[in-house]
Amino acid sequence: MRRKLDKIHKEKITKAERDRLDRLNEAKKLIEKKLRQEEVIRLQNEKEKRLKELEERKIKADENRKLQEEEVNKTREIERENLKEMHERESSNAPKQEE
Repeated sequence: MRRKLDKIHKEKITKAERDRLDRLNEAKKLIEKKLRQEEVIRLQNEKEKRLKELEERKIKADENRKLQEEEVNKTREIERENLKEMHERESSNAPKQEE
């Protein structure tokens, strides 16, 4: 009778340990799955951040290029006005010198 009780007790202990191990393995799988999901989310966020930064750099580059083009256009206009004034002065001075 004692052996029979020891055998039953041993079987219950073995089953309890197996159940505990199964629960631990299931918890481990869930944790690993959660970690993989978090890694995917982290990588997506990093990619979105890089794309946003790239877009911001492009916008700034375009703004700087436009500002430089405006400066070039202003400089050209000033040069044209200066040349026009010089020609006007030369034209107005030319008849006086001939007299």
